[in-house]
Amino acid sequence: MFEKQWVKMPNITNQKKQMNATVLTPNPNPLTQLTYQVLIEKHDEDLYSAIVWELPECRSSGSTKEEALKILHRLLTERLKKVEIVSLTVDIPQTENPLMKWAGAFKNDPHFDEMLEDIAELRRDRNVQMAEYYDRLDEAEATNKIEVEETAK
Repeated sequence: MFEKQWVKMPNITNQKKQMNATVLTPNPNPLTQLTYQVLIEKHDEDLYSAIVWELPECRSSGSTKEEALKILHRLLTERLKKVEIVSLTVDIPQTENPLMKWAGAFKNDPHFDEMLEDIAELRRDRNVQMAEYYDRLDEAEATNKIEVEETAK
């Protein structure tokens, strides 16, 4: 139904890389029917508006819902006579992770292994402290339950 054409487009993010876009142009078998979501709003007893959800600038009004939809249908039909519908697929440009500039920055640092061991020791200490903290919370909760049960008797 569609033929592919490759188009080079400039990258919007001002990077040196280029992104590719695939433009699918219709071949002689065009689409025969489109479906749109329409928002119908009642303003007064005899005033309704109909708005194409995907095309908010395409709107109509009428004294009934049916009239508003009929007018909207006519407007859409006239508009679609003047347009061509194509699909556009854009490849997202791949950017380098900003943290990668630091990868390997400490590979020749003689103190790096010592620093890693200090971090590991600190983590072990924090784990012990947190375990003790949670044990105290559990004891306090158990004590509180006992006091509540004794008071209830």
